[in-house]
Amino acid sequence: MATFFDGFEQFGNNDRPDQLLRLAGYTLNGAVTVAGGRKGGGSSLTTYRSNFQRAWTFSGNAMSIGFAVKMDARGPLIAIRKGTTAMLVWSDPETGLVNIGTSLATGNPGYVNPLKDRWYYFEIEMTKNDSAFKLYVNGRLDQTYPLNGNINGDLIIEYNPYTLFEGSDFGSDTGTRIFDDIYLSDSARIQPIQVTTRFPTADSEPLDWSFTGAASHWQAVGQLPPDMLDKFIYTAKDGATDQFTSAAALPDTNPIRYLQMMALFRKATSDPMDLIFNIDDQKVTQSNIPKDWTFRYMPFNASGYTAGNIGAAKFGAQLDL
Repeated sequence: MATFFDGFEQFGNNDRPDQLLRLAGYTLNGAVTVAGGRKGGGSSLTTYRSNFQRAWTFSGNAMSIGFAVKMDARGPLIAIRKGTTAMLVWSDPETGLVNIGTSLATGNPGYVNPLKDRWYYFEIEMTKNDSAFKLYVNGRLDQTYPLNGNINGDLIIEYNPYTLFEGSDFGSDTGTRIFDDIYLSDSARIQPIQVTTRFPTADSEPLDWSFTGAASHWQAVGQLPPDMLDKFIYTAKDGATDQFTSAAALPDTNPIRYLQMMALFRKATSDPMDLIFNIDDQKVTQSNIPKDWTFRYMPFNASGYTAGNIGAAKFGAQLDL
């Protein structure tokens, strides 16, 4: 089962995150900015007459999508697109109710009227065996709608499809919508989540890489926003390993259900190489290292980790030539 999630903290307090978002695999339309998240110290993405998109493949029987959103005006929330076909979710500006449809004309209202300027967690669960598109709000089923059979294979997930109302009686959408704690999964819904990003706060052993632009290894990779020009760690030595720890505490004692490492890297030679990333004894190998900077998101097994012991985890990278 593949699961992707993002809390956006790695993009820093940045009113021009365009480059970093694209390096992380997002497509942007219009200006998307980073703002404070729905929990203390977190980050979110703000859209106004703009949106961000991510590709995902719906290959099995089930797929689910989750996102937290806060809005100052009711309107478009998300579009799941395959070519010219789309499954759409929006909040009706006149009734306030959340609608599902393949177009505005086919919209079917549910029961929830999300209030302005409050966070809500939306989840979508799509299943092919019963052609169902289910919408959950804050963990409760709001409504079920027929899944369009063309929504299959390679999809585009569009957050804040602001052009949805163009040419309609609603007029152009001018709402600001803030998104946080998103997930995409090849499974049934996984319940509302909160994403906490734990950046390095200390060096551990070994420390084989060199660093530049900072006073220590961890400061070269753990401070925001990323500085790809002057602040990073680097090595050309086979087997060189750098390890870190983080003192960042989780906000509560909720169970850790998913564990993921994010890394921003590139290679400065044409030679083939791999990077081996680890959390404690777990390892994930990244091949096809590009010459241009790129973010990679790597899943790890969360079994055994709790809010009480995650602080002792060591994580880092090793070069394999």
